[in-house]
Amino acid sequence: MPGGWTMSLVWMPMPGQTWAGTGGRFVAMWLVMMVAMTFGVNCSLCCLGLMVVLLVGGMMNIAVVAAVAVAVAVERLGPRPALLARAIGGVVTATGAVVLARAL
Repeated sequence: MPGGWTMSLVWMPMPGQTWAGTGGRFVAMWLVMMVAMTFGVNCSLCCLGLMVVLLVGGMMNIAVVAAVAVAVAVERLGPRPALLARAIGGVVTATGAVVLARAL
């Protein structure tokens, strides 16, 4: 994991500390990193569809960026997030089908 060596001094034994305490700190740090990576993966997978919209629509296209920002805000702040997420997914899928049909 990046930065693992820089954090290694946290769990190295220092004068007056025991190896049991050092091992406990290492396990605690490892658990915190695993939880953080789990949250990171969950966050990445949650917004994967909208990130694909940004990639296809153009990362530097301000209209696409604004649309994705509004979609994320509506999904996060709305009264029924699960229903809104499905609606946003339906709109994105329908838009993709229209664009594909026009290209053919």
